[in-house]
Amino acid sequence: MFSKGLSVSRGSHSSSLMAKAAIAGAALAILGMTASAALANTITILNPSFEDNTTPSPGYGAINDWSSTDTSLTGVNVEGGPFADNGAIPNGLQVAFVQANNGAAEGISQSLTGFVTGQTYDLSFYYNARYATFPVARDPLMAVTLGSSTLTPSGGVSVVPASASYSHTVPYYFAQYSYTATGSTATLTFSNINIGAISTGVYPDSTLLLDDVSLQAVPEPASLGLLAVGGLGLLLLKRRKEDGLRPRFDTGRGRRASRC
Repeated sequence: MFSKGLSVSRGSHSSSLMAKAAIAGAALAILGMTASAALANTITILNPSFEDNTTPSPGYGAINDWSSTDTSLTGVNVEGGPFADNGAIPNGLQVAFVQANNGAAEGISQSLTGFVTGQTYDLSFYYNARYATFPVARDPLMAVTLGSSTLTPSGGVSVVPASASYSHTVPYYFAQYSYTATGSTATLTFSNINIGAISTGVYPDSTLLLDDVSLQAVPEPASLGLLAVGGLGLLLLKRRKEDGLRPRFDTGRGRRASRC
């Protein structure tokens, strides 16, 4: 008499294990290459949220890791400071300010490295304008350059205060610009170019606020495809593993179990 039991096929089991190992290796290799490419294209901005130094009120002075055209017109402020007088600070406790009230454009900049020529990057940041109108104020004009590329429209972006009062609940504005690298290094510059006089020799206060600057490589379609293939490989491996845990019963058509 023969009894039905579990069917064992060593050859097929060994082949299955080898296939699983191959799938896992390929999937992990693809994911590893994609992750390495992303890391290689990450651009580090030092002191991106302007939290690394403090200056006594009103906040004028040098900003760590950033160069200023005039440290008597740039600096950092906490919420409620004389310049950061409206809007909710996006990240951390401080923002940078760039004041242009003497008839000359002012700005802050930082030299960046690690770009890959031809790679596209997204520059993002938050911005606002001082609300105070004493003695007289004018909305700043923001200009942003990266390397030899001017990212903002010609003539700059006119920035009105996020809040029409001394309120700190209204969010800052958010901006994102694309940049295609032309070399491995580039200087990022934020400028306030509102230099117009309201009368002969009289220049209004015009203060630009900045926070949470970041620069990320845009994944190329090929990288996204590799990531998808790697994820699909891991999913197939998971399903194969689950199928392998299910017992297979001999139906009597193939190899029979031992006599009893």
